Parts: sequence; structure tokens; C-alpha cells
Amino acid sequence: MPIAARHRTLLKWFLVGVVLAAIFQVAQANALGGPTGLIHAGDRHPLADLIRSELPDVAFTEGIGHDGQLFYAIGLDPLGRFVPDQMVAAESPSYRYRRILFPVVASLGGLLDGEALLWGMIVVSALSVGVATAAAADIALRLGINPAVALAVALNPGVWMSARLLTADNLALALGLAAVSALLARKETLAVVCLALAGLAKEPALAFAAGLAGYTWWSLDERKSAAATVLVPGASLLAWMAYKDAVVRSQ
Repeated sequence: MPIAARHRTLLKWFLVGVVLAAIFQVAQANALGGPTGLIHAGDRHPLADLIRSELPDVAFTEGIGHDGQLFYAIGLDPLGRFVPDQMVAAESPSYRYRRILFPVVASLGGLLDGEALLWGMIVVSALSVGVATAAAADIALRLGINPAVALAVALNPGVWMSARLLTADNLALALGLAAVSALLARKETLAVVCLALAGLAKEPALAFAAGLAGYTWWSLDERKSAAATVLVPGASLLAWMAYKDAVVRSQ
């Protein structure tokens, strides 16, 4: 396929993913009293007062809430200066801060707060679905398959759920699929970077690294590249875990 035609195809599937994610987000927001309902902040969660101070009109859900509120709080405090102390009664700060990439990207490194941070999470989640869908289409094209298989991503119930709950899953999926696409294009460095970022979005995404390392070792017979494919993402996650645990303990 000519490059220009490939780019048009990938753009089409990117837009399909973004639009579908946005539709589900709008429907969920309408059902929950507005965009603030998407983080599913629990009225009995220890972070409730913090979230109310940032989002005075927040639509609380009864009980402990869901993970979106945790990513929102971490976005307010990526370095763990005050949020860990406020969440520790109900959450493990060490565990929750392990998945740092989504709140960091959505908050522009902690620069955004209030409604701006909320919209950052909404936009990053929707764009992630677009990237994941386009990456799936690109993988299909490289394997000689109909790119319409990308609908398996855009119409996946798990993807819808992540978009509606504002969790890190869609960002991790987008980076993992982008890594597969990059490796098939023989862009090994880009693939390793995407894998490292995917692990920082959600650590189970390191399964992408293990799978691609196996492919690189046995199918491409490139053992050094295979080692880098799994070791660099693993080391990146371990380095972040060691750093954030030290920071949290020092507070």
C-alpha cells in the first residue's frame, strides 16, 4: 500500500477509536451527573475532601468509588508529597503510584488541577483508544490482514470500560500495540520506548515486552534485541518503583 494511502487508513481508524470512546464517555457522563462523574469519586473514600476541594460540583458515587478518583488525585501530586498520606487509610500508595504515566500525561506533569486535570484525563483516555485502534490497523496491514480487525479494539468492552472509568488501561494498551507496530516496522528502539512507557502506565502491560522478546529471539533470531525488549521496560519500572517508594517514605 502506498505510504499516503496507509496514512489515510490509519487516520481513519484513529478517528473511529476516538469518536467511539467519546460517545461512551458522553453517555456515561450524562448518566452520572456530568463529566465529574467519570472519575467515580466515592463519598466515603478518604480522598473525597481533596477531590471536592478541586471539583466543588463533583458528582459523588455512593461508597468507596473507583480507580478514576485515584488517578485524578495522583495527577494532582505526581511526586507523592501529600496524596499518599490522604489515601493510605483505604489504599496502598506504593501500589497506586506504580501506575504513574496516565496521571502524569493527563496533568502535564502535575501542572493541571481542578477541571483542567479532569478534562486532561478524558482527552488522554479517548486519544489512547484512537492510538490503539490505529496501531491495530497498522499491525493488520503489515501482516497482510484486513485493517477492519481494528474494530476488535475499538469495540472491545474492556476498552469502553476504561474510557468510561478513566483508568490507565487504554493508555497501556495503546503503547503496547504501538510497540508491536514499531517492531514489525523494524523500529526496535521505538518499540522498546513504547514498552517501557506501557509498563509505567500499567505493569501487566509488560506482557507485551515478554511476548515481543520471544518473537525477536525465536522468529528474528536477534538475541541482543530480544534482551533489550524485555530488560529495558522491566528496569524502567523497577527504577520508578524504587524512586517513588523512597519519596513516599521520606514524606
